[in-house]
Amino acid sequence: MPGLTDALAIDDPAVLGVCLSGSGPSIVALVTDGAARATALFEELYRRIGVRCTLRTLSAHQNYELL
Repeated sequence: MPGLTDALAIDDPAVLGVCLSGSGPSIVALVTDGAARATALFEELYRRIGVRCTLRTLSAHQNYELL
């Protein structure tokens, strides 16, 4: 998968981890509240290697009650 090795090698505090999503061609990146910074890193990576991409930012939350 183009760019996966480079994406896995990103060493930035905004990026917690990167993995292949299913059998590809998508990847998933878990990021901190620095999503804008992480997005810029991935945009630059794919621009540099000449691969068109679509980046989507999703948020997750956990709703739980402490007993």
